[in-house]
Amino acid sequence: MTTNTGSTSSGGGFSGADAALIAVGAIVVLGGISLFIWRDSRRRAPVRQGAAAMAGLGGRARAGSKPRPKPRKPSPAERRRRKRGRAR
Repeated sequence: MTTNTGSTSSGGGFSGADAALIAVGAIVVLGGISLFIWRDSRRRAPVRQGAAAMAGLGGRARAGSKPRPKPRKPSPAERRRRKRGRAR
């Protein structure tokens, strides 16, 4: 009579199909998260004033808008005062 004292074990590791399935699942989850973040950021981002005016009026500036006035020239006293405040 022969007794077999050794035990046979089946492979307990991942097979190639298991690893591929996990990789595909991870890509789907990461893609879904990135899509959600992208949509949410587009919805909540502030719209720049110039871009909104250009998009809404087909490239024309808003009616009644004026260009910004040029800054006035500082007086000699103001120039001296600013010069005194500068670092050497």
